[in-house]
Amino acid sequence: MSLGDPFRGVSVHHLCNGFLDAVGRAGLGRDSKVYEIEKDVIRAQGADLICPRDERKGTAYVDAIDGDDEAGRAVFMLSYTWGYTVGDIVDCLLIFCTANKLDPKRTYVWICCLCVNQHRVVEAREKGEKISFEQFSATFGSRVSTIGRILAIMSPFQDPLYVTRVWCDFEIFTAVQKECEVHVLMPPEQEEALAAALAGDSSQIDSLWRVLSRVAVEKAQASVQEDLDNILKLVQAEVGFAKLNNEVARFLRSWIVDTLERHVKNSDAALPGLCAKVGLFMRMTGQLERAESMLELGMASVSAQPTAGKAALLRQLAAVEQDRSHFDQAEKMLEEALEVHKATNTMMTYDAAQVLNSMAILHHSLKNYAKSEEILREAMDVHKAIDPASLRTATAMSNLGNVLDDMKRSEEALEITQRAREIAEASPDNFSPDTASILTNVGKLYHKMQRLTEARCAYESAIAIHDRMGTVGNRQGRVVVRNLRLVEAALLNVQGTSDAPEPEGAMPAARCVQPERLAPVAPLIRRISSSEEPQGVMHKKKKVLEPQGVMHRMKVSEPEGVMHRMKVSEPDGAMSICSVKSSISQPVEDSDSDDDGGSLRGLFISGDDL
Repeated sequence: MSLGDPFRGVSVHHLCNGFLDAVGRAGLGRDSKVYEIEKDVIRAQGADLICPRDERKGTAYVDAIDGDDEAGRAVFMLSYTWGYTVGDIVDCLLIFCTANKLDPKRTYVWICCLCVNQHRVVEAREKGEKISFEQFSATFGSRVSTIGRILAIMSPFQDPLYVTRVWCDFEIFTAVQKECEVHVLMPPEQEEALAAALAGDSSQIDSLWRVLSRVAVEKAQASVQEDLDNILKLVQAEVGFAKLNNEVARFLRSWIVDTLERHVKNSDAALPGLCAKVGLFMRMTGQLERAESMLELGMASVSAQPTAGKAALLRQLAAVEQDRSHFDQAEKMLEEALEVHKATNTMMTYDAAQVLNSMAILHHSLKNYAKSEEILREAMDVHKAIDPASLRTATAMSNLGNVLDDMKRSEEALEITQRAREIAEASPDNFSPDTASILTNVGKLYHKMQRLTEARCAYESAIAIHDRMGTVGNRQGRVVVRNLRLVEAALLNVQGTSDAPEPEGAMPAARCVQPERLAPVAPLIRRISSSEEPQGVMHKKKKVLEPQGVMHRMKVSEPEGVMHRMKVSEPDGAMSICSVKSSISQPVEDSDSDDDGGSLRGLFISGDDL
């Protein structure tokens, strides 16, 4: 490829050698950030050369190097920030080549700091000339769409610096719009940090959900306010923040799963506890076969002696068996897991409580309601002893409310489910699968009470969380989507609204996840439906101007702290009590089948899921 071509990229081989050598000669090191090497390395490389693009002195770095091993037509575009270190950037690219069996000498990457002529950028800045947003967006947009394969460095994984820079968000937005191939890259130390984040008991899986919940493109920053305003306005108008946040979260999920799988397989020992947590994350995000393989790898490494890791693996394998409706096998595994906890005197631990929760779910699936209630109350006692205000405590309470509802003890079910929701709303980590489970149970209760718009609100909020976490395609996600279809279809038959007073003991109106964080529900349903398009389903956009947050209370002119239901005249309003035809469908119950023909029994309980 000739010098000066707009798609000329630098080879990974050159970055590992010539580029790092130049950094060293300038008295800088691998820990230098891109903006720190811009003058003495990037501009210095071509300072005395004539640019082939405009025939003026000073070239782009990429036009100052020659030879097929050094530069060629870009096959990837790097999306990153100038705040990353050169060492991390080079390591990420080399690891990517190694993992994908690519020749570093023929893997050319378009990197803005090296492929844009920085001499001209500095000249324009010194003259006070402003490069318009339109010009910048056209340049970067064309690189993204033409090259078509994006390598995005999103470090650190707990809170990616990448997402905070609006031009990075613009690049990923363009990649999503153009349906480009996107790969997330991380420096090698991030793999160790990820594994370390999962150390301890099974509750550490929350750290991964927390990572996904923190993605917030709308909070990005830029050095030029006009660029920030223009890009955020464009994203909001074209796809919305929720969709782009969910796409970024999807890319991060893929990196998490691939990295953890590689880490476990490359470890000297299979690390049973880590295998259990990785298997859980895979299973919750719909990767059942990978999950089972990971769990079996962990079981192969456990000794005959009872250990916490063995109990955790048995619980997750039981969940896989229950997903397949193999209830007898699931029960045997859970009983063995309980025996392990008894033998190791660990019954008053989080992991033991989760085994009890899973056992209760199993009995509820088999309609052994009294037994399920007994076990859930034992699990609740353990969770409350550990932390009475935790999401896991709330989830166990919500599960119990669901069982009580099926036992026709409606008042008790309402009371305990309302308390579970209040705990979830107060939790700092309430954008998680546990909260989605609680909201699903809230929706089910409203659904049975024929308070359809409130049921829809709860179901949509649960789906929004599932979509961000990547759990919308698993068993729980499919059921809440199906229940939302039933509610929407029923709302089409609404005859009017009722001003009747609330039933005594009824829960306050459902509180929706903020609309800014919701992905459009109808496209979501179409995307995860494997067999057919939803029939007779209507979704209407709701305009709500509220501060951002996971949940909010409906504000009315009543004494402070009092919750009320909004009365509206249209079925798509925020809240209403509707009178509908007597043939309204009930929420999916225990006997319904899932899309794969298996049983969906007991799907309205669990959060950490079994």
